[in-house]
Amino acid sequence: MNFVPSLIDKRLRLINLAVAGIGLAILLAYILISFQHLPPYDYQYFAQGAHLFCFDNAHFSFSEAYLYPAPFYTAFCLPDALAPQLWRWVWMLTPFFIGIWLAKGRAAVLAYPPLFLLLLLGQSTWLVLPLFILATYYHRGGQARWWHSVFLALAIFKPHIAFPAALYVLWCWRQRPRILLAAAFFAIALVLPSFILRPTWVQEWLATGRTFRAVSMASVAYIPVNLFQLDGAASQTGVMMVWGFSLFTGFLLYILFRWRRGGLDYEDWLLLVLFVNPTLHDYDLIILLPMLVVAPKRLLIALVAGMLTWVYALLTAITPSGALFNMSFLITFTFVFMRLWPISPRRNPV
Repeated sequence: MNFVPSLIDKRLRLINLAVAGIGLAILLAYILISFQHLPPYDYQYFAQGAHLFCFDNAHFSFSEAYLYPAPFYTAFCLPDALAPQLWRWVWMLTPFFIGIWLAKGRAAVLAYPPLFLLLLLGQSTWLVLPLFILATYYHRGGQARWWHSVFLALAIFKPHIAFPAALYVLWCWRQRPRILLAAAFFAIALVLPSFILRPTWVQEWLATGRTFRAVSMASVAYIPVNLFQLDGAASQTGVMMVWGFSLFTGFLLYILFRWRRGGLDYEDWLLLVLFVNPTLHDYDLIILLPMLVVAPKRLLIALVAGMLTWVYALLTAITPSGALFNMSFLITFTFVFMRLWPISPRRNPV
């Protein structure tokens, strides 16, 4: 009597394996082609910035192209210089396998728009993904280990994205001085080379203006950027308008969470921050994956919202900027809405 269900399960596993294999094959082909032509769009800027900072520092300057903190460049200049081809393989394949591992082998995760975009561009947000995995692990009752401190140091690479998980992890370690000391050691080891090469990099980096790119924004900050035509603008007034709108929206959302839920846990805070963070891009939403994969229902909802993002991208492919993926904001919006108004309040909420 179990013959038909087991046959269906077997076919589903084969389909899942085939989809994962096709996805990996496409990625491998993409990497191979990149060696013959150009590296992935963002990856080439990372490699150029690392080379300049470490080996031609006099000609390096923080700019729209080189926005990362200096430790980001000092950490990767040697791997890129000594084994550039191997390093590109590692850089491009690691987030693919992390995504598949997090989803427990479900190839459907490859349809998650932020993961696809990260792989397409060779983006770097996967570097802080282990920290969000750790935060979710603690939130689910996991125990702290001293080697977890390595993951906190990774927040230095993208502090504007990593800070919600970093703050939560530090809170979990508040009575664990050994782990805190280990984290400080790893952070110093990561930061020290950058100060040796350029002692004034912090002031220069903080003084670098950041513009807003509506094509890839993935937060409610897209509204003032689009409404007041601030796309690409770096004026102080424009920046203040965007941040003011985002912070005010975040405050209202905080009140709403307190009213509806009585308080905020880690997942609530994470969704709130991602909802309003004006520096968030579509590919940055891979940091939601650890929270999504804890339940198949969550991943399914994220993929449904992701499908709407794909449709929007296809409909906007004829624009001068190409396909727009800023509708990835729907993923965060959907989960914020469902945390506030659960579909089945008497059952386990999503």
